[in-house]
Amino acid sequence: MFHIRVLETVQENISALLVGLEYLINISYVDDTEVFKVCLDYWNSLVLELFDANHNMDNPAVTANMMGLQVPLLSGLVDGLGAQLLQRRQLYAGTMSKLRMLMIYRMAKPEEVLIVEDENGNIVRETMKDNDVLVQYKIMRRH
Repeated sequence: MFHIRVLETVQENISALLVGLEYLINISYVDDTEVFKVCLDYWNSLVLELFDANHNMDNPAVTANMMGLQVPLLSGLVDGLGAQLLQRRQLYAGTMSKLRMLMIYRMAKPEEVLIVEDENGNIVRETMKDNDVLVQYKIMRRH
């Protein structure tokens, strides 16, 4: 996702980036499972970079800032990194809102479970085998 960081540095590039993400949102609505899987991989990586707690918690300054702590020796660094993270999230706020709507619209059905009676008269749960829809559901519910 290094290319995004490069695009975020110049206002003209930011505009192009947001237009490109808008196109990708629209492409994600196309009723083709393979196209959606490719788009879903990209959306997962973008969301992971922006919101994954572990990714952001690797940096103690960001952690301290997100928890509302002031570290006297690092206060400038903490404020700067926390503000930078917040600024990036604000930059993508519109896209993330549209992405939420897309994910709700495209959400695959959860795993199907049947309650059946076995040959001994016991009531048991029988799960359906994995299929494309179930794999898509598992990917989407991760984030």
